[in-house]
Amino acid sequence: MVDILDSYYSSFEAEDYHLGNSSTLKKVTFKKWSKGSQYPRTGVMKIFLRCREEFQKEAHYLMRASKCHHGIVQFYHEMVVNGQYHIFMEYCEKDSLGDIISNKCQNKVLLSITQQLKYFVTITEALAALHEAGIAHRDIKPNNIFLNESNEIKIGDFGESKEIRFGEQNTVLGTCTYMSPFLAKCFEKKIFKSKLIDPFKEDVWSAGKTLYEFAIMSVYTSLPKSEDKLKNRVRSDMTGYGFPDEVIEIVLDMLIYDHKIRPSMAEICERLKSAYFSEMAAQNLEHQPLDDAYATDNQDFKEEGVDLNDWKLTKNGQDLNDFSLSSFCVKSENPAPKLLEKQDVKIDSTEQNQLNEYSNLKLCLKNDSFMHGCGKEIDRDTFISFIKEVLLIETDYSNVACSFCGNALPKEIFSSKAWDIEEI
Repeated sequence: MVDILDSYYSSFEAEDYHLGNSSTLKKVTFKKWSKGSQYPRTGVMKIFLRCREEFQKEAHYLMRASKCHHGIVQFYHEMVVNGQYHIFMEYCEKDSLGDIISNKCQNKVLLSITQQLKYFVTITEALAALHEAGIAHRDIKPNNIFLNESNEIKIGDFGESKEIRFGEQNTVLGTCTYMSPFLAKCFEKKIFKSKLIDPFKEDVWSAGKTLYEFAIMSVYTSLPKSEDKLKNRVRSDMTGYGFPDEVIEIVLDMLIYDHKIRPSMAEICERLKSAYFSEMAAQNLEHQPLDDAYATDNQDFKEEGVDLNDWKLTKNGQDLNDFSLSSFCVKSENPAPKLLEKQDVKIDSTEQNQLNEYSNLKLCLKNDSFMHGCGKEIDRDTFISFIKEVLLIETDYSNVACSFCGNALPKEIFSSKAWDIEEI
């Protein structure tokens, strides 16, 4: 069977994948596909040039994770070709949540509260299933959550995932702006391993930050360090976008500073399901299974009678699921203030509450030599994203460690010598 799979997946046409580094991610169309085939017609191929250990780890966890829930990018196959390690996985045609939120098309995307809640449930339900299998994702953020052609949520990128065992030391991992205050403090104090770290509860925090940003359609948000101020900020922002109190309280509980009392992902998921049905009832929405075949085959539906991710919403006979993201776009009314000065790249201290406006700035690295040669396999876009995160959370650049190798970054990286800066 392995030989048949190798034969099928090794024959393909590849093109650049719009949601990743073109040197390591390719959209592929399989040449041996035919109508009625049990194998996929298209997919994404992730290439590991020399990193056998990373390849084996990501393939292992993606394969396990994709069996947990349909809200996770599906694993297809792994193989080695000419010394290169390849993982084939599900192709997600639409943008990531990060692309949608960060306003790449210079538009704001507005979805109904009910549609956003449905996505909230899918995200937390998939993560709850992952945790139930003993796996923590460890890098939840909008850029790792994708939409397929049917506008279904798919969680991807399992390169940092790990099976968690009670009592063992866990590593400080993740994207800085989506770390909990506890994890950020460990990172700041250079405590990179600790038994006090609970990766499952860290996933809850990261997911809470992601849901908050998705709710207000803003990325790179800088939350207050004070827990009381954070609560006030989140409550005010989400209320302004029309979210019911029940949903706001759920997101606030995901962002509780003390991880020991932060709810589990399973608890969060159940509460969001309840909020979803309450919102549907409030909006006089009807729901029904998408098709009888799914209702017959889906074990969850047969046992519980409900599968939120495969239900159709209708109101006054109008199908609310088959929406086009572009149809929900309106022009942003608040152009970003310029936060960087070309003479010396820095954050304007008077604009700390508007750090999310970095989405309106384009940073272009002048020369690869400014990537400081840490030896890790990172591309320019990934490195630029990291520098943006540093600009968002740091005001003193004299002692900033590289997220990829841990070495100190030279100050020149934060000067106009390294960057061309322009407003989008």
